[in-house]
Amino acid sequence: LDAESPLCSLYEPVEVCTKATKQRLFVRLPRLLCIGLDRFSEGFKNKTNVKFAAHIDMSEFCSTTERKPALYVLSAVVVHRGSASNGRLATYRRGVNTLPVSQNPASAQNATTEAERTKAAHSKLLMSLQHSRWMHVLDDAVLPVTSEQVFSSPASLLFYEQCVL
Repeated sequence: LDAESPLCSLYEPVEVCTKATKQRLFVRLPRLLCIGLDRFSEGFKNKTNVKFAAHIDMSEFCSTTERKPALYVLSAVVVHRGSASNGRLATYRRGVNTLPVSQNPASAQNATTEAERTKAAHSKLLMSLQHSRWMHVLDDAVLPVTSEQVFSSPASLLFYEQCVL
């Protein structure tokens, strides 16, 4: 806390106030990471478009004992269709990868250090993500969609699966 902060005066006697930060770190990462976006406030639905990533690296949010590559890949997006008072949920789900195994990047075969192997594995994963199929699931209908449709949707829930490299 800053010395000028009104909170500083709440704690008597005050000898020294200093700047502080609060941080939360994962000791162990989950296999499935679910991120909920609050779309409803005071009876109204927030329709603001939120950009979200196809993959995220959670290593910077890990304790120092867990500091290893922690790559997560978007596997599903849940969207609420309708208003704050009624509506229904639809899901976009990543389908099976269509990239043949034989298309491994050459860098993976030439990697000598652990860091190079990890980087090559990340490259391979990101290349395979570009060839993923997405499906739109609503009630009993399952239809193929483009990744552009998925990433422009008004997401309510994002599901990321941990990648084991």
